[in-house]
Parts: sequence; structure tokens; C-alpha cells
Amino acid sequence: MEFRPQDFGANLQNEHRFATYFYRVTQDVAAFKDKEVVNSYHHVEDFKDADLRKARNEAIEYLAERYSTLPEGFIFPYLSPEQHAANPDKEFSAYSHSVLLVEFYNDEVFEEWPVAGEEEQDVREGLEHEVEVWLKNGLGEPPYITPVIPRNRYLSGSSAK
Repeated sequence: MEFRPQDFGANLQNEHRFATYFYRVTQDVAAFKDKEVVNSYHHVEDFKDADLRKARNEAIEYLAERYSTLPEGFIFPYLSPEQHAANPDKEFSAYSHSVLLVEFYNDEVFEEWPVAGEEEQDVREGLEHEVEVWLKNGLGEPPYITPVIPRNRYLSGSSAK
């Protein structure tokens, strides 16, 4: 359960709470026909390790491997945003993913910080938080994440859930 913004101070900034950190990868694929979802797939995988650097690398490697094994289309071909805009009634498949840094206190109190695959502003905030966490834990700055999927392989801004 994600908490509401007004709970942030009470739940996360309490000096008696200690967070554990790990990475989470989410993947969503959906097929659309007649503007309706006709099939979908959602998967979440967590990467936990005492060494946060190792967990991050494993999450990114996992995502790259999973992406490279996607078929050419999930029932229908993937369309770029431009292709979809040019022919909005054509059936198509959409793919999206996220890499999240999870700040975990307990099953009811946690925050997911996107470090890849989400809206640009959200990712920027997530990356800033990730740097703070890594520096606080003596890990230095995290390395740059190379984008896993080419922009023409998914419909930007779509939710395949």
C-alpha cells in the first residue's frame, strides 16, 4: 500500500523508522483492438541484496534480458506514437516498463521512486532520491542507466495495465 502525501512526514521522516532499499522492475504489455484491451500481461520482480549496487545491476540486466526476448508483437505489432497517431483505429500492442527504487519500512509504509521508464519529471526526482540514498550509504553516485528499449518499440504515455 502506498501512503498518501500527507502521511509522508509522519510515516517516513520518523527518526525511529529505518528503511531498507531494493529495486523493483515492472513490465506491462497490452494488445488493443477497436480501442479495447484484448489481452494484457503485467509482471513485477523485486531485486534485494545487501549490496544495493548488485541489486540495481541485477534489476537492469533482468529487464534487458526480458525485453530482448519479447516477440515482435504481442498479438499485434508494436506501434510508435507517430504510427498510432496516423492510424488510431489500427490494432496494436504497447509495451512499458519501470525500474523503481523501493524505500521500504513495512508492508504498509513504503515509497517507490522511479529511476527509469516513467514520466521524465518523476524519473528526475527518483534519480535525485537515489543519489541521496547511495551517498548516505557510502556507495558513491549510481551509474547512468542506458535506456533498455528503443522509443519506437512502445506507445509513449500508454498504460498497458
